[in-house]
Amino acid sequence: MIAELHALLSASYQAVGNTVPPLRDWWQALSTDEEYDAGLIFPVTDIQGQLIAFAHCWSSAFIKDIVVHPDWRRQGIGEALLQHCFQVFQLRGAESVCLKVESNNPFGAERLYRRLGMVDI
Repeated sequence: MIAELHALLSASYQAVGNTVPPLRDWWQALSTDEEYDAGLIFPVTDIQGQLIAFAHCWSSAFIKDIVVHPDWRRQGIGEALLQHCFQVFQLRGAESVCLKVESNNPFGAERLYRRLGMVDI
C-alpha cells in the first residue's frame, strides 16, 4: 500500500509542478517523523481494491496530505475524507484541525476547505 500512496501523491504533486522524493526517501522521512502515526493514514479504495484517494495526518491534528485520483474527483470523496479527519481529531480531543494548501492548487481544494468551515490563519 505504501508504494500506491506514494504513486498517487507523486502524480498529484506533479500536476501542480511539485515533486515528492523517491519512494524510499519519502517513506524513511515519513515513518520516522515524531508526528507519524500509521493509524492516521486513511486510504480509500474502489470496489476492485485500487487506491483512489487518501488522507494522511500528523498526530498534531494536521492534515499533511489529502489526495483524490483525478478520475474520482468531484464525487464527494475529498469531503468525506476531510469529515473523517475532523471526526478522528475531535475524538482525540483536538480543538482544531490544520492543513496547508498551495495557492496554485487547481483542484478546488480551497473552496472545499472553506465550505467545510476552515479559515485562513
